[in-house]
Amino acid sequence: MPAHKYKVGESLLFSPRRLGHHEGNQNCEVLRCLPYEGGEFQYRIKCGYDKVERVARESQLGQQS
Repeated sequence: MPAHKYKVGESLLFSPRRLGHHEGNQNCEVLRCLPYEGGEFQYRIKCGYDKVERVARESQLGQQS
């Protein structure tokens, strides 16, 4: 089984990619690595100054430039 690509504490860009939503990329931090599900790993993240934590798929995350 493959390993998680990102680590806890890592700063990344989150791209929501939801239909009907035109939110831009957001800076986020990985809070926890979650199990492999639906064909890819998932992560618990927190974006910017938002107090809400959310779950993101590995394909929605990328390195900051």
